[in-house]
Amino acid sequence: MIALPEGWEDASCAVCGEGAGHVFLRARDLNWHVDEVLFRLVRCPSCGLTYVSPRPTRDRIGRFYPPDYAPHQEVQGFEGRVLGRRSKRFQPVRAMEPGRYLDVGCGSGGALLRMKVGGWDVAGFEVSEQAARAGRAGGLDIRTGRELADAAFEARSFDLVTLFCVLPHLHDPQAVLAEVARILRPGGVLLMTMPNLRSLNFMLFRQRWYHLDPPRHLHFFLPGNLRELAARAGFVPEGRRFRSGGGGFKNSLRLSRSDLPWARLFEDLLRLRPMRWLSRFFFRYGVDAARLGDTVDWWWRRV
Repeated sequence: MIALPEGWEDASCAVCGEGAGHVFLRARDLNWHVDEVLFRLVRCPSCGLTYVSPRPTRDRIGRFYPPDYAPHQEVQGFEGRVLGRRSKRFQPVRAMEPGRYLDVGCGSGGALLRMKVGGWDVAGFEVSEQAARAGRAGGLDIRTGRELADAAFEARSFDLVTLFCVLPHLHDPQAVLAEVARILRPGGVLLMTMPNLRSLNFMLFRQRWYHLDPPRHLHFFLPGNLRELAARAGFVPEGRRFRSGGGGFKNSLRLSRSDLPWARLFEDLLRLRPMRWLSRFFFRYGVDAARLGDTVDWWWRRV
């Protein structure tokens, strides 16, 4: 058995505990180029979860979130842009009456700002102190810590909790779901967004897929994986929706243009407005309808 460098660890399956996954894919950090490590994505033979192993430990993973990491940038001064842009993230819960809302992994608070204007009493949790400071400067209540439990929110104190592409980043996703269940009122809603490893764009781009993003994304869940983790924490599924937008395809083309000649051709074509419109139409009404979108919105009810 080869000894790992300090700050790295072998991982086991976060769903079933199996530790003998087979190598599914090797990929580099193409989005932020923090390290030239060739990461291994392995697939669990028991439940099908795909995960990064070896992976940075909790103490080391922070170095892979550089100071200019986009979700951690300030939203202050951009309120008009945040509020003026129509968000599809909250469509599943638009019929809910405003109550108390928590965004886990809130960055500098874009989602909090939007919901606050809609009448919600908002709070956020963020591991990046830099991002939290930016949100607090705009009057938002954002707590920080290494784990969600560090924020010490009161039990059954929220009506809605969101984890927008948060679960894939976590070393222990089950523990976070258990904490979310503790602080949600019975009947409360959990809304999550996940990258979809069965997407058309992953099939096209593989290790150059924009949403792969190792090692920040540590896990890629199948529907059965999520249902198992959520059920253990006391959630029942309410629905799901596939969503692509144009960013996943466009950014994957950018990451592939030096290796795939057809990617350069499509990137040039997308500079034409009719082609951009056709691309959005194709993904929204074709790819997403076929459940091959880049991301999946899931919503769950706390029993």
